[in-house]
Amino acid sequence: MLTLLGLGPSNANLLTREAWDVLTTAQQTQQAVYLRTRKHPTVQDLPPNLMLHDFDALYDSADNFTAVYAHITGGHVAADGEANAPRSFQPMNVNFGLFPPLDQAPRAEDGKRLRGPAKALARKHALTA
Repeated sequence: MLTLLGLGPSNANLLTREAWDVLTTAQQTQQAVYLRTRKHPTVQDLPPNLMLHDFDALYDSADNFTAVYAHITGGHVAADGEANAPRSFQPMNVNFGLFPPLDQAPRAEDGKRLRGPAKALARKHALTA
């Protein structure tokens, strides 16, 4: 089983109770914990003696986040002891920061701001134009 959780904005005090419970369970059962990066302020406050692995070398060597996430989701992480387990996963917020900001917010023909699915579709069209 693979559990994804966010490390929060800055320190362990801001983790959800459920996230903290997952980490302490991993500590007690000696399960490996894979971090997107160790360069996060919360890491120093995590429970001691966690078996931590990170993808910092990928971040340092890749040209962009797309390459990093392609490597991570391309089967380079597998659950320990599960030889036939699916070897890839999709990290949450994979699209965050991958696309450049638009110069102007998409608007309807009448000039009003778009919302919901119409806004998402207009953004996709603007990014692929």
